[in-house]
Amino acid sequence: MLPYLHSLAAGMKAWATQEASDGAEDARKCCGGHGLLMMSGVPDIAASITAAATFEGDNYVLWQQVGRFLVKLVDALKSGKWLQPQMSYLSEMHEHREESLMCSAQNDQFLERIVQLTVCRHRAQRLVFPVHAALRLSSKAPAEAWNEHMMAIISAGQAHLQYTGLQAFVTQLDSLPHTTTPALRLSLNQLRSLFALSNIIDPRTVNAMSFFEDGYLSSAQPNAIRRLVKGLLDNILSDAIVLTDAWDFNDASLCSALGMADGNVYENLMRWVEQLPINQRALKENVGVFRPARSDSVEPILKAKM
Repeated sequence: MLPYLHSLAAGMKAWATQEASDGAEDARKCCGGHGLLMMSGVPDIAASITAAATFEGDNYVLWQQVGRFLVKLVDALKSGKWLQPQMSYLSEMHEHREESLMCSAQNDQFLERIVQLTVCRHRAQRLVFPVHAALRLSSKAPAEAWNEHMMAIISAGQAHLQYTGLQAFVTQLDSLPHTTTPALRLSLNQLRSLFALSNIIDPRTVNAMSFFEDGYLSSAQPNAIRRLVKGLLDNILSDAIVLTDAWDFNDASLCSALGMADGNVYENLMRWVEQLPINQRALKENVGVFRPARSDSVEPILKAKM
């Protein structure tokens, strides 16, 4: 299990930090100009999260660790060796190659977890085996062949991790205690569907066109998935705040005038601005907020003789 756990840890770190980095940047943009204020807390949050994609193992290096594990697994598979249950989906592809395989799901069927797992599994399979073939059939030295196909190797690792993450999501929902309320079950299942379907159609996702290259999805099916994603976003909107608050980040940890529990954004912004030393003097002397800064710092520069 050690190689599998190593690849899982490497892939989860790379995947989670990149997702968090992209999400933090989206959140900053959604805040408009306020997202650039240090008092919003967003620049600090985004900077610390983005750095995580590099430290404790650069993500590009870690994705290659996942890719190396997958290539070795296919080697083992072709030599007739047994694979651990977590990787059995590669055995299915190896034993039952169906070049004309197509997804038959339509419309709301894409909300079914089995369909979502099948689609994500197909993409992972379709990316892993060609990479293995390209490496093993290359006439170049192993290191040169690896560098030549590195982006495809990383894509295969990412597709494997997305499938593994969806598997874990489904397993966890199946193991919820019986005391879980129907409303919470519904919200979590909608999140699962949003996770799976947005990964399938997001143009930024790994090899988004791979489904069409082998005819697995028709041109009409992505349109159906997009409609479902829009509906899921509408449904989840009412739960978004409470699902976010479930992480229980407090005001001190967020250090954000925008994200404080009382919701008084502009009152908090003004209160924090007034606490700045330059504005404390302005308030005491009743000369306005900006006059001391201009008279003490800006005007001497403007009036200085060259």
